[in-house]
Amino acid sequence: MAEGRDGTAPQGVGGGLLDVFVARAMEAGARVRRASSLASLGEQVVELVRELGAARMVRANTALLEELDLDAALAGAGVAIEVADLRRDEASAEALRAASAAADLGISVADAGIAETGTLVFRHCPGQGRALSLLPPVHVALLRARDLVADLGVFFEDVTREDRALESALTFVTGPSRTADIEMVLTQGVHGPAHLHILTL
Repeated sequence: MAEGRDGTAPQGVGGGLLDVFVARAMEAGARVRRASSLASLGEQVVELVRELGAARMVRANTALLEELDLDAALAGAGVAIEVADLRRDEASAEALRAASAAADLGISVADAGIAETGTLVFRHCPGQGRALSLLPPVHVALLRARDLVADLGVFFEDVTREDRALESALTFVTGPSRTADIEMVLTQGVHGPAHLHILTL
């Protein structure tokens, strides 16, 4: 098994964790961009939202997204922005579901990335409910390289070591949503976003 967060690639795979993650995520159908700095990350998010032509957007309420300060730039581009509520109650959860269902795009921040499979992990909480990553047709996920792990075993080892309780809403995302019918015809976006964009820092 790989050794954890130190940049060691999964067995049988060359390159560092970020290189491996990017390759696997792209193989799974995600589109990936890399940012060299916080400022570059913010610029790339704004550029991507404009490229996608999103008119309505819902975003997580996280420290990273607050630090990027995207709202003014996106509002100036004509994008209507809904920010997830930090309260833990049914009314705010329902409001997020409604806003996410009506949005063209949702932006969230991954808690971890699994290099071996190109998978994003979300530990949902107030400010980042799972609706905003599952209901809009386009999901934009931000991932810090420091949050990469080699494989699923390392992820759960880290959780155990940190003595953190596992949330009931723990979501693993590998590429855009895919569904096959009885004739094995693969369709994207039936039960989740048809497009996944990942921006790494």
